[in-house]
Amino acid sequence: MTPRLRAWVLGLAGGLVVGAGVFRYLQNNSVVLPATLLPIVEPNPRDLYQIVELQIAALRRNDYTTAYTFAATGIRQKFPREQFREMIRSSYPQLIGDTRVSFGETRFAASVKASALVFLESNGRSASMIYLFVKENGHWKIEGVQVIKTGSQEGLPLEPQT
Repeated sequence: MTPRLRAWVLGLAGGLVVGAGVFRYLQNNSVVLPATLLPIVEPNPRDLYQIVELQIAALRRNDYTTAYTFAATGIRQKFPREQFREMIRSSYPQLIGDTRVSFGETRFAASVKASALVFLESNGRSASMIYLFVKENGHWKIEGVQVIKTGSQEGLPLEPQT
């Protein structure tokens, strides 16, 4: 595990512990929380994996219109559909190629945030990515993708720079 990924995982775990402690304190002291702050049951990680699989399948079919539907509102505001297509082609070409996709660990930072580790392999080359999800109107959407580089190289920015 790279130092950057290790720091990210430790930060996420620390945030979850602090959040759980605050929630317990509020509950034990009879503080009434709005419904939006109450914990919900975490989704099955398979639900997140399916979103990634469906978007990659659309990209491989050159169906950027369908692939775009899996993007969160923030991504769609930043990248209109044609710019989204160009961003994927230039920043994430490994998503378009004939690759084998496998999945690693998922994390849930809150009822509206999640991440999943995705591995892509093709012709002896591999790429690891962290997919970030946000829940919008009851549905998980892809909020960003970070490519994890091995060795001393740093990962790419969370969102591609324009």
